[in-house]
Amino acid sequence: MYENVYKLNSYTGEKYPQSIYHNQKTLKVIPGKGLIRKENYARVSGALKYANDIVLPNMVYLKFKTCPYSHAKITAIDTSKAKALPGVVGVYTQADMPNLIAQAPYNYVLMMEPFVALDEVAAVVAVEEDICDEAIALINITYTPLPFLLHAEQALATGAPVLRGDTNEVHTPTITKRGDVTAGRAAADVTIGPYTYESMTMFENTVARQHAGIESEVSCSSWDGNRLTFWADTQTMHPDVKTVAAAMGLPYNKVYFPWTGTGYRGGGKGERGKSKLITSFLAMQLGVPVKAMADSERHFSVSGCHQVQNLTISSGAKKDGTLTFIEHMDVCDGGNNSGASANGQTILQKLFVCPNLLLTARDFTLNTNTAGSPRCVQHPRCTLPTAIHFDRMAEALNMNPADFLLKNIFTGSGTGKDQDNPAVEMGSNPMPGMLQDLIAHSGWTTKWKGWKTPMAVNGVKATGIGISIHQCSHGGVGSPATAVITARDDGTFIVDNGSGEFGQGMSQVTILMAAEELGVTVDKVGFATIDTDSMAEGKSCFGSGGTRSEGGAIILAARDLKQQLFALAIAAGKIKATDVTQLETTNNNIYLVSDPTQTVAIKDVTALAGSQYMDAPAGGILIGRGSHNTKGTSSMQWGCAVVEVEVDTDTGEWKVLNAFQEHDAGRVIFGSGALSMLQGGVIECLGRAGMEGIVRDQATGLVLNGNYLDYKIPTHADLPQNIDITMNEGIEPFGPFGAKGMAEPICNAPANAFANAIYNACGARVYNTPITPEKILVAMGKG
Repeated sequence: MYENVYKLNSYTGEKYPQSIYHNQKTLKVIPGKGLIRKENYARVSGALKYANDIVLPNMVYLKFKTCPYSHAKITAIDTSKAKALPGVVGVYTQADMPNLIAQAPYNYVLMMEPFVALDEVAAVVAVEEDICDEAIALINITYTPLPFLLHAEQALATGAPVLRGDTNEVHTPTITKRGDVTAGRAAADVTIGPYTYESMTMFENTVARQHAGIESEVSCSSWDGNRLTFWADTQTMHPDVKTVAAAMGLPYNKVYFPWTGTGYRGGGKGERGKSKLITSFLAMQLGVPVKAMADSERHFSVSGCHQVQNLTISSGAKKDGTLTFIEHMDVCDGGNNSGASANGQTILQKLFVCPNLLLTARDFTLNTNTAGSPRCVQHPRCTLPTAIHFDRMAEALNMNPADFLLKNIFTGSGTGKDQDNPAVEMGSNPMPGMLQDLIAHSGWTTKWKGWKTPMAVNGVKATGIGISIHQCSHGGVGSPATAVITARDDGTFIVDNGSGEFGQGMSQVTILMAAEELGVTVDKVGFATIDTDSMAEGKSCFGSGGTRSEGGAIILAARDLKQQLFALAIAAGKIKATDVTQLETTNNNIYLVSDPTQTVAIKDVTALAGSQYMDAPAGGILIGRGSHNTKGTSSMQWGCAVVEVEVDTDTGEWKVLNAFQEHDAGRVIFGSGALSMLQGGVIECLGRAGMEGIVRDQATGLVLNGNYLDYKIPTHADLPQNIDITMNEGIEPFGPFGAKGMAEPICNAPANAFANAIYNACGARVYNTPITPEKILVAMGKG
């Protein structure tokens, strides 16, 4: 009966499930005003269990011996003294587990050629953690240090050592061409660049980002002789089960993952996967539970939090500000396992209307953190240099930067508007209206006083204002997406979204979408137990795609279940209808579409489940199933920000006064959760811009600030006096109920606006992050 309720992607020919309420301006349940997240009590009361809270009978502890060099070969290992220590259960090297590989082809769980400082080279298992520490000190290892590289520019240099294989370059360069850059350069009235921007500082230090999680990477594994159970801090439960099962030689149904609370994963934590593999391996060997937790220093040095890009950009424009060309080279750090960082160049491809582009990006293997995703991959490292560059472009034109952005921002949507592939369905685009709204409600027009003129000056303190925009494809539809909704006799429902919950609020989003489509109040829907035995397998929550992906499956599952309800209501004579297409649901009732006064309570129908009215094959249970598999769509998520910063021109110290963020949210599904996510994203973004960074010693590659005492993150004292969030709601044609993703897209524009505000305040252009007081003073000529 719902066969025609979908949105067709004319490019792929695929049908995206669409709610029957998709285009309604106001919904009954969504956005869940006043609702509190279902797990909040457990979190604040301490009842929620994290992986490190798991304590099992006879449990032993595992810790790693790590390498003090950024690159070395092990020539000898003596573990005899460590093995003789009372309380030690075992000491292990690669020879004990030669086929246990975390990331093929080079990254063994225990390394004989460690490739980054604090790489794991041996493991100790003991009855107490303190005994592990004592035993680690007794392991004697002889190393031959090898050449190492910390920066992609070093890998490009003539005579640079080749770290692995035939070349340090990962893959082939990514090149995007449009039009003729030479002709665009000739057509320009004003040209700037090539300017180089280091998204992370080179030579002074090297900077990656780290999450301030409640716990570091943790894994606990237990083997009962027949089945392996493991607990970990993850957002990819089913993929982790498959990884562990494959490594252990077990069928998937012999590995069980019960959910624990995640102390903020956001992409970077646990990506290397070593702890869950070795604890599982040893739990099976030893027959007792094994738990490992990464210490801060190792976590900072090796975890997947690295996205380093160094960009060279030139551009030109007509006198009226119209861009004529953009040329861009992005040299990227792929980390110690040849990850890819380079696709951030899509920012320039999609952000502006420009007839002539030449964008090149290259990745290199280095002796640094694994290239990973510290809440948003690639884009933050590319957008900040881009924002600074085009602020400089506006200054070269003597043009208000907001006017420059409005002049050039991409405004196309739907089919036929993509500048490089006109056949692509692009989804919705709120620009330029969203940017115009931000300019108005932030007071930009009156606050911006012109180039080299701060907003305000009070003695040595000057206040500046900056603006920035962002566009990315995060939050798109992923595959596969699954959902199961089970009806209970009393008219309540349990929904399982196939992705689980790792702290981002997906459980509450799931409940709201299911309740809306089922036509019941939110108190009638509960969220299923999260574990890999009972939850449906689907797309894990990453890429900001949880809502968009799982929402479609939830809609399909609700439709399936409703048709079963309608058939049962008709068969039982509970409502005068002859066909399921004549019925619909609302306010906990089933009603006759042609006469909405004719109703039956849903609970009166679910109470009949298993009665003589049920068809025998149904088995007496009302279960709705939804699944869809898509190639995705060229989705666009937009953000724009205005930030006001006060700078002490004597000390370089800064303070964010106001941060205005307008976000392309589509339809907001869970209002308070979305607001919290956006506020957190703004705070994280400002932390990236002004204070956060892992610092490596250039002579050794060792991390110098591998803990949260020395690694600076924003505290309440550092927060803006005002964070003004506007969720720009529209209807995304390919999103469930019109929703878009938002977790990663928020983590871009505020940092860029911050950098431009620093320049407006004191004339200091800082071309790499973090923008510290010391760098501001140097840029002002006072350092």
